[in-house]
Parts: sequence; C-alpha cells; structure tokens
Amino acid sequence: MERVFLSQSEAQTEAIGAEIAEGFQGGDVVLLYGELGCGKTALVRGAARVLGVQEVITSPTYTLIQPYEADGGLTVYHADLYRIEEAEELFEIGFEECLFAGGIVFVEWPQIAADMLAGLKVQTIRIEKTEDKERRITLIKNGHEDTGS
Repeated sequence: MERVFLSQSEAQTEAIGAEIAEGFQGGDVVLLYGELGCGKTALVRGAARVLGVQEVITSPTYTLIQPYEADGGLTVYHADLYRIEEAEELFEIGFEECLFAGGIVFVEWPQIAADMLAGLKVQTIRIEKTEDKERRITLIKNGHEDTGS
C-alpha cells in the first residue's frame, strides 16, 4: 500500500509524521530515504511525539543511534547511518540489537544496512523535494526491504 503526502513546511512534515506513526507498534522498522535537509528528522519528531516521546528529538548524525523512551515503556530508536562506511560498523554501534529489541526503529540512510534489513517487514518513507519547494512524502507500508535507494 502506498500513500503520498505533500508538505509545505517543517510543521506540516511533523504533522505528517504524527499521522503516519499512529499505526506503528513495537517491532516496526521504518526506513527513511531522502537527500540531506529534506525533513527526515522533522518527520521522526512528529512520529515520536504521537508515540509518546516527551524528549526533544534531534538528528542523531553524530550519535548514530539515539534511543527515546515513550509512553508505556516503548523505546523509539532514531538511527542515522550516513556516517557509517562499512556494514561491519553496524554491529559495533548496536544497530542489530535495536532492530530486534521490540521498539520502533527509524533509520535514516538505511542503504548500508541492506544485508541486515533483507527480509524484514518494514515501512519505507521516501521524502523528495519538489520544484515548488514542497516535500513529497511517500509511505510504502508493510513491504519487505528491497535494498534499493
């Protein structure tokens, strides 16, 4: 199933993230594709808010994986794999453990983790900048990772 949203602002992108996340549950893996500055973290911020995270959500560019405690003991993981150069590094940073910890895992730049994600049931979100400075946000639900970008 595919749904398309258009956003004209960061606030709208957050609201779309909140709407998309309403059906998420523990064990879900959400892959985020989009160029730098397209709004991936804003989308996660909105999603995390509706999932019950009270902390401020920031980009995990330097921490690589940031866990957040949500209501009901659920953990929301926000991973940014942009700086990972070799797939082996994913084990060193604990990425595999996050995938199977029962929380919800949002993954920016998931391409490097293709082998680890192969066969997992995932939600894929693609964010594209349009000519009108909008963002086209496409959600592909309940797909299996095809390792494409």
